[in-house]
Amino acid sequence: MPQHFIENGVYIETLTDVPTDSRPQGSTVVPKRPSPDHIWGGSAWQWVAPVPPPATIPDLSFAQMLIGLDQRGWVPRADLVAWRDNAVLPPLVVSVILSLPVAARFTAETRALRPSVVKADNPILKLIAASAGKTDADLSAFFIEFSQV
Repeated sequence: MPQHFIENGVYIETLTDVPTDSRPQGSTVVPKRPSPDHIWGGSAWQWVAPVPPPATIPDLSFAQMLIGLDQRGWVPRADLVAWRDNAVLPPLVVSVILSLPVAARFTAETRALRPSVVKADNPILKLIAASAGKTDADLSAFFIEFSQV
């Protein structure tokens, strides 16, 4: 018959009987754990709410990103209109691209001009958020909110 005990805070369930003298010294015999979401409270099992998985951050389209940047005021509207209508990047984005090695600039500029998908780890959008004094949590909220527009 299986036995159940706690040793140094770790729950152990044996497949067979374990003689009392062969169990680890200092271990405590306990009833069977009801579920993985229970912890031993010293005298009884206590249920602990499982930690939910982290929220999936959705991607944004170029239009959703521009709408969000405008509504949040992170980039001046005139710069966003020039980006949208004439493929003129905002000065902040240009300065980021110019700070890259020459070999990486064409790729960065091409991706920045009219991205088909904007991911949460987009370095240019992260820089825009940081320059507006926003945190990673603010940027995640931005993606969640503006993925719905």
